[in-house]
Amino acid sequence: MIHLIKDTFVTNLIHFNSYIVNKMISVKDLEKVKRPFFITIKSKKKLFLNTNTIKDKISLTSKLIYFEKSFKRKQLLYVKCRNAKKNDIKQIIKIAKERHLNSRFMADKLIPIKFKEEYRSEWVKNFFKKKRGDFLIVAERNKKILGFILILKKKNQLIIDLIVSSKKYRKKRVATSLVNYINNKIMKKNDRITAGTQMDNLVAIKMYKKLGFLRKKKETFCYHIHGR
Repeated sequence: MIHLIKDTFVTNLIHFNSYIVNKMISVKDLEKVKRPFFITIKSKKKLFLNTNTIKDKISLTSKLIYFEKSFKRKQLLYVKCRNAKKNDIKQIIKIAKERHLNSRFMADKLIPIKFKEEYRSEWVKNFFKKKRGDFLIVAERNKKILGFILILKKKNQLIIDLIVSSKKYRKKRVATSLVNYINNKIMKKNDRITAGTQMDNLVAIKMYKKLGFLRKKKETFCYHIHGR
């Protein structure tokens, strides 16, 4: 049987076993998984699936593309940015719960609405529980938080795990300031900052290109299997 990697984050939110695999799973393997289940397949190549042989619901939810940027000299901040504090959590969660349409979960019609409403806020809460992320930076004006960025650090790579601007302050250079703050305060000379986004997220793609990110050759196709 193929090795299933337990996705604890999704399991806790969807309330049944969730897994991640990095290649296609066979019908025989699916029959051995305890139901209900939710499986994410992440593949470097697009899979040609014979859905007639699979009784479970399976769909391509997104094609992820990736961007990378090296350290630059000091960049401009258009909005004040700082490290997040525990008493910021209410404002951060409020922004996280605003409806966003650019994720594999939002694209999947079979994902429960409650999950879609809660997963980003739970994602951020995990930072304060020290379960996910190395840096959480907020942008603020007059003590009002306008957006935030969550960063994972792996050796000389800083990964944008989540970046969100409040709807009221989009196109106000909030995201630009957050990325520039990472460049100025956290990145070192040999570091790289990377980001992944959906192929159809034209706003994010435009932003990354404007900020000097270069697209990498890497691509990931994400599939969801719902086992009822």
